Amino acid sequence: MSKKGLSDVVTTVLIILLVLAAIAVVWAFLRPALKKGAQSIETESLLASLVIIPNSVVDYTNAKAVAFMVKRETGPGQVVGFDIILEDFDGTRAIFRNYENKSLNEFETASIIILYKGNITSLKKIILAPLVKNPNTGETIEGKAPSNYQVADSQRRLTLCNNIVYPNGEWCCGADINRDRAVTISDFIDFESHFNQNGCESPGWCGNTDLNHDGMVSISDNIDFASHFGQSPCFPPV
Repeated sequence: MSKKGLSDVVTTVLIILLVLAAIAVVWAFLRPALKKGAQSIETESLLASLVIIPNSVVDYTNAKAVAFMVKRETGPGQVVGFDIILEDFDGTRAIFRNYENKSLNEFETASIIILYKGNITSLKKIILAPLVKNPNTGETIEGKAPSNYQVADSQRRLTLCNNIVYPNGEWCCGADINRDRAVTISDFIDFESHFNQNGCESPGWCGNTDLNHDGMVSISDNIDFASHFGQSPCFPPV
């Protein structure tokens, strides 16, 4: 090989080595920044938080059911659901993992109804933990420190059969919507078809779905219906 050819090879090798060295220097400089940026994104995803709207909480003690509204506050992160923990006065807990598997945007709300039949005898606290998606890995992780809500005595209610609307418990406190003497899935379909309807009046009460006769088919009617689902036989007024 000529001296010129050898010189060209040496020059090429030197250029390659210089390029590799330059890449190493640039990577050494950028890596901490990129890593910090990724960690920052992951940390930001944990800032998404949820709160329970105080005046929305109703604990139906005799039905062992609680209804409330959840609201997402401002902050980064993709909320894809949440865990709910109900706690008794003696510390007994009922855990509902990934209770709501849905995305919540900033300031968006969701209605929750939970039947907590079991070891919980008197509801004291509702613990709410958002589930967020890690933008780096796509993994679902628990977000910001869970919010804790203390249920007040003023928020405890009795379901329908404990007031004057159905004094004898007729038609399973009204939950037997189609009056076939059993509260079944067909009643649920009827109820869902009228949910959120307003202007309910006597004698129809929106196809019997306004169970508490307050003029609208709402969460309170849903609670009353759920507490009697599966019940039979149901009887007409005495």
